[in-house]
Amino acid sequence: MRYICLQNNSIQVIIYIIFYDDGVYGGFPQDSMDFTEEIKMFKKLYAIILSLLAVVLFVFSVTDITNKNGAPKYLTQEVEEDALYYANRLSLDFHPVFSARDNSMATEIYNYFSSSCGFSALDSSENQAVSNKTYTVQKQTYTLLNSEYIEIYKALGYEDKDIPVISEPTLNNVIVRIKGSDSSTGAVLITAHYDSEESSLGLYDNAIAAASMMEFAKHLKTDKITYKNDLIFLFSDANQFHQMGAKKFAASYQGYENIKYVLNFQSIGTEGNLTVLES
Repeated sequence: MRYICLQNNSIQVIIYIIFYDDGVYGGFPQDSMDFTEEIKMFKKLYAIILSLLAVVLFVFSVTDITNKNGAPKYLTQEVEEDALYYANRLSLDFHPVFSARDNSMATEIYNYFSSSCGFSALDSSENQAVSNKTYTVQKQTYTLLNSEYIEIYKALGYEDKDIPVISEPTLNNVIVRIKGSDSSTGAVLITAHYDSEESSLGLYDNAIAAASMMEFAKHLKTDKITYKNDLIFLFSDANQFHQMGAKKFAASYQGYENIKYVLNFQSIGTEGNLTVLES
C-alpha cells in the first residue's frame, strides 16, 4: 500500500484511493459472469473502505469518541448486505451527469438520509456548517452557464458539433454533516462521486464507495458515535465532467475553509492491488 499525502493551504492531507483493475473499468460485469465472486469482492472492498476510514480518523486524532453502545459493528453480515443492496441500486442504469437517472440518484441518496436514517433535512439556502443540529443532510443544485458548459466539453476534447444540447445543465451534490464535539478543531471531508461514465453502470466506479459511505454515516448515527471534528460526507456529481461537482462544492460550501482533511474514495475494478495515489 502506498501513501502520498499533500499539504495545500487549509487542506492539510488529501488521500485518493483507487482499487485498480487492468481489465474491467467500472460498470457492472457481463451478464454471463458468476456474481458470487463479485459479491465476495464487494465485501472485501467494503471492509477495506470502512477499516481505512476508522484507522485514518483515529490516526488524525479526531476520535473524541463517545459510544454508549460499545464498539461499532460495521462489518456484520447485515451491514454488508445493506451496502451491497444500495451499491446495486446506485448502478441499476447508466447515470452520466445531466441525465434523468443521475438527478434521481441525488434525490434517492438525500431521501435515504432524511427519511430512512433520520438526519435533519436542511434547505439549500441554510448554512449547514454552523447548524446546531448533530445530523444534517442537504442537497445543493447548481445550474451551469452555457459558456461554462461548452468550455468543459471542449476541454474534454469535443468538437462544437458533438456537444450535447441541454437547455439547463444542472448537477446535484448531497452533503451530510455529523457535528463534532469541538467544531473549532476543523472538519474531515469524506467524499465519493456517484455519477457514472456514459457507457458504464458504475458499480465499481463509483457505487461501491458511495454505498460504503452511506452505511458508514448511518451507523455513526445509529451507534451514537461522536468525534471531536465535524465529519462531512460529500456525494458529488459530475466527476466525469472535469470533477465539476467537487469544484462547485469547494467554491460554494460555507464551511469549506474549516476543512482540514480530505478522504476521496474512487473505486475501480474487481481485483488487483490496492494503491493510494495523490489527488
